[in-house]
Amino acid sequence: MWMRASIMCSTGTMNLFTHTYNQPRRGAYVTRDGIRLSGAELPARLRPMSLSRAICIWAMLDVAVLVVLVASLAMGSVALPVSRALGALLHAHTSSTPDIADDIVLTLRLPRALAGFASGALLALGGALLQVLLRNPLAEPYMLGVSGGAATFALTAMLLSMPWWGVDLAACAGAFASIVLVLGLVHCDI
Repeated sequence: MWMRASIMCSTGTMNLFTHTYNQPRRGAYVTRDGIRLSGAELPARLRPMSLSRAICIWAMLDVAVLVVLVASLAMGSVALPVSRALGALLHAHTSSTPDIADDIVLTLRLPRALAGFASGALLALGGALLQVLLRNPLAEPYMLGVSGGAATFALTAMLLSMPWWGVDLAACAGAFASIVLVLGLVHCDI
């Protein structure tokens, strides 16, 4: 016997097994026994988030990002004090003779740190888009064949001795071709 649970929120009811949607009253929750709970009776993890709590969470995440960014500027094969790494950022164009620490921070570590943050943000965005567009919280590129198509086309480009940008374009084309193939197979009657 399947246990059924439906979560009702402002966007509608989502049955966890059949994915049917309808319009309930705002903030209601139905347990697996069919008991409706109001917003005040909800467990803490199911209550809507308040604006002050969201702002607090985002502020803590911003502080964590800044700490990690400063740490990535200070750590490396040449250890720099945090004050020296921040000084290189703040006084980048004021000194007439930059020293080796300024060069290390500005030409090596800062671009590497920013590239890492940008690639992480883009991967998170891509994963969120896959999950939202496919309405599946478990959607990932490996499950849909996107990674396999990109790897196949990239390997083919490498075997053809293409330059690095050709391999990147081939990987992008392979990912696009594989997702078009998967979505085409889903939407046609076989």
